[in-house]
Amino acid sequence: ITVRVPKALDAMDPGILYKYRSLAGIDRDRVMETFSNSSVYFSSPDQFNDPFDCKVELLLDGTEEEWKQYIGEKLKIYRPSLSPADRLAEMNRIIRSGNYKKLDPTISTRAAKEAGVYCVSAVNDDILMWSHYANAHRGICIGFRAKVQDYFFRRSQEVKYFETYPSTRIFDSDEKRMETALLAKSAHWSYEKEYRIIEPHGSGVHQFPEELLVEVILGCQISDDDKKTVIEWAHKCLHRPRVFIARKKSREFGLSIEEAL
Repeated sequence: ITVRVPKALDAMDPGILYKYRSLAGIDRDRVMETFSNSSVYFSSPDQFNDPFDCKVELLLDGTEEEWKQYIGEKLKIYRPSLSPADRLAEMNRIIRSGNYKKLDPTISTRAAKEAGVYCVSAVNDDILMWSHYANAHRGICIGFRAKVQDYFFRRSQEVKYFETYPSTRIFDSDEKRMETALLAKSAHWSYEKEYRIIEPHGSGVHQFPEELLVEVILGCQISDDDKKTVIEWAHKCLHRPRVFIARKKSREFGLSIEEAL
């Protein structure tokens, strides 16, 4: 897939993207690996918590010439043994049948479901995200540097939020259809200010340059034991990240992020 650098990151100073994490169950092991082995886990879209995520409308409208070109290219891929003459005959047969207009709409997102995605956010103090993704404020939020020279996180792309499903044409490239699907969410989630790194070859663990882990924020309800453990993880890093703690504001529904002592 062709990955574009999001312009929004240009204005970010110091250019940090955040990952909210729980410290319970398997999440704890993955967080520990992030600190000890500079690795993060790219999820499959099938694991997302929003069943509307990655939904797109597949548009089948097109001229006969567009369909001929499209079907001809697919025949080259899926029936390479056909001679040019046989391929032309098969293409004309498919066009005459009209069955090409009854394609399964899920083909537009099939490639997207096979990709791996790492989701991050431009904000570190959203109380809903702390509740949803950091075990009710008992977890942490990890900050990764995403400056121009930091390719791993710099390739994050901004999620677009919609009131209705975005559309993609059947004639769009596989890469464009994948990108449209993986970067689309309901407007209900716009407060998350989400960015995504797309790995078209699938889910799994990927390593990043260890110096890009620059911050860790402790949740306002983190236990004393977990606080001690996370600080130990941070101090063992060769490029030691700064440690902060989230505290509830006294007179409003919000958090202040303060340097941990």
